[in-house]
Amino acid sequence: MDSKIILQRLAERHNITALNDMQLRMQADNSPRAILLAPTGSGKTVGFALRLLRRLSASKGDIQAVVLAPSRELVIQIADVIRPVAAGLKTVAFYGGHAMADEENSLKVIPDIIVATPGRLLDHIRRGNLSVNGVGSLVIDEYDKMLELGFLDEMKRIVSRMKQLHLTILTSATPLVEYPDFLQLKGATIMDFTSRGPSGQLQTVRVTSPTKDKLDTLEALLKALPRGRALVFVNHRDAAGRV
Repeated sequence: MDSKIILQRLAERHNITALNDMQLRMQADNSPRAILLAPTGSGKTVGFALRLLRRLSASKGDIQAVVLAPSRELVIQIADVIRPVAAGLKTVAFYGGHAMADEENSLKVIPDIIVATPGRLLDHIRRGNLSVNGVGSLVIDEYDKMLELGFLDEMKRIVSRMKQLHLTILTSATPLVEYPDFLQLKGATIMDFTSRGPSGQLQTVRVTSPTKDKLDTLEALLKALPRGRALVFVNHRDAAGRV
């Protein structure tokens, strides 16, 4: 896809009229392998979408790109960013808790882009619903969280079936001690924005709770914030409801 069209659609569909430093770097990057380190909330999805969509051609009846994410919520979020920008390309989202029959129906016309959790995508592959052999572009988002949730084996099994990768992007909210041996990341471009955050304005602070139930600590922290507005991320839907 043409970069100008991508930027125009980002402005029209997501009201993004100016890119931050990280997104500009991803937009300009042409390397076949990239590792993006940036904190949650810094705009990584738009960043890797800029690089990914430039790599894709017009719909040709094959799966062109796969984006793997660790949770249903993140899969939906990524698909919601990519789908309106990638007009003309079919984008589908697969994740646990979504009706398998609905997902199978969405495969009657082969999608160009699949955004999925590793377990659900591997399930479709094992059922023979789709093949990723010809996939040329792969994004593994929040790789650190993938490891934390135990998705290493599923990721290995999926990537082992991708025989024609030309673009691989790995993102993480934290620097990694070791990079996955199942990906060809030797010589990858590393973009580290973990110390800067969006537009250099994000400060990261670790707050330790004196009790196992952290709600009291969170309440005190929120009351101490200067402007009284906050975005709170949690790991699971049930936790979101409780908080």
